Formats: sequence, C-alpha cells, structure tokens
Amino acid sequence: MKFTKKFEEYLKEHYKEVFVIDTRGDGHYLQMHVVDPIFAEKSRLERSRHIFKTLGRFMKVVHALSVWGHTPEEWQKKCGQIEHAEYIHIA
Repeated sequence: MKFTKKFEEYLKEHYKEVFVIDTRGDGHYLQMHVVDPIFAEKSRLERSRHIFKTLGRFMKVVHALSVWGHTPEEWQKKCGQIEHAEYIHIA
C-alpha cells in the first residue's frame, strides 16, 4: 500500500485506530474502518460525513473510498467478522 507518511500521520492525529485495505494495490481504491469513541451516538451517515470531512484534502488522490466508523465496543464485536490479515493498521 502506498500511503504517504503525511497521510498516515494525519490519521493518527485524528482517530484512535484506523484499518485500511487497498483493494487494487494502486492507492486509489480503499476501504477504511475508523475506530474512535467520537462515533458514539452518531448515525452511520454522521460517522461517514465526519470521516470524509476529516480526510478532505487527501480525497484528491483517492478515486474510491468506502468508510465505516465504529466505537471501540462496536469494533470489538465486529473483529470476528472481518479478515484482519488483509487490512493495514495505520493508527
């Protein structure tokens, strides 16, 4: 995966944990799971909007991005449903 160091550092500043998979290996088609307590009591749409707003300036280089926001508790429950080996833990 070809993330810039700047992108990685930016995500680490804003979220507790971020898991990313580059589905095509070119850095343009990404799936991202963001884990942070900030998502408590927010709808799925509010969570997605928050993530996209945070990523604003980096979106120019990404062609397609799927995002999911989770609280730490939700992520613990979901862990068994996601193949972690494919994801890179960057924050």
